[in-house]
Amino acid sequence: MITKQYWFTLSLAILSLCSCGHEKEEPQPQPIPDEIYGDMTVTFDWSLCDGEKPASMSLYLFNEENQSIPVSFPNATGGNVQLLKGTYQAVAYNSDTETLKGSGSSWEDFTISILPTTLEARMFASTRGSIPKASGTDNQTVVYEPEILYTAADGDHEFKTTADDLTLMMKTATHEYTFTINNVDNLSHVNSMAATLSGMALSYCPAKDLPTQTTAIIPFTLEPNGTSSIIGHLRCFGHCPEHSENHMLVVYVQMDDGKKYYYNFDVTENLHDPNTPGGSEPGGAIDMELGIDGLPLPEPIEEGSSTGLNPEVDGWEEITIGLEL
Repeated sequence: MITKQYWFTLSLAILSLCSCGHEKEEPQPQPIPDEIYGDMTVTFDWSLCDGEKPASMSLYLFNEENQSIPVSFPNATGGNVQLLKGTYQAVAYNSDTETLKGSGSSWEDFTISILPTTLEARMFASTRGSIPKASGTDNQTVVYEPEILYTAADGDHEFKTTADDLTLMMKTATHEYTFTINNVDNLSHVNSMAATLSGMALSYCPAKDLPTQTTAIIPFTLEPNGTSSIIGHLRCFGHCPEHSENHMLVVYVQMDDGKKYYYNFDVTENLHDPNTPGGSEPGGAIDMELGIDGLPLPEPIEEGSSTGLNPEVDGWEEITIGLEL
């Protein structure tokens, strides 16, 4: 008599034999054919740029599905990139910086932005309390003074054969501003000084070759330029294309008796004046010089009074000075 246990055991044996004869093969990876895949040579052309070339470069390639492909180069010349063949949009910039960061979900909105900081971190770190901003600028982010930025953009590059190399013409995207203040009273009694400029562009868009509309405050250093003059140099992206904010130049001064003053200069018309070199152009690397006449620092301290920073003097005194074009 054949039992149920016998049929069960026989069934398992048959299934085992069948499975041994029909083992499933694992799929093997197949190489991508050369007609849809290849090496594209990227070259950075520096013929429009002066000065020392950067130590490294970043390249972002956006494919037809608007997917971003980041590529890094440990040099300023370029190299090969392995890609599926098709049409790409490219953005490149120097990555050897500590104050700049690139981001964006598409080629059109990719921007390089200046990283945020505080006035207290950049100026007069030894003083107590917060450092005041110019009136009407509380909503603006304080950012670092940026390093020099080189950018390039190509909105329609076809990569169909290995001969379709990509050459990007690099250009300088930062301005160099120079501020001079002449006829400064009592400069010899200044302990330290610095400045900020408000209403300046926070970011730069390589695809549009223009700064963005978001504004920021940028601190920078000031130095004596002789016995009665002050000079300061500022690197930035320029002002915003639509002139949405006023530009306040604020000069912060600590005297050797510990008193602190900040002077407000509205330089909006000066920066936008087409007669000022670089004033009417929001983008590009245009040097700008702006001279200001007169800075009424307080009278010299009296003999026998304390010299050096007085820790009990803590407040800032605000002084607004009008300018004429």
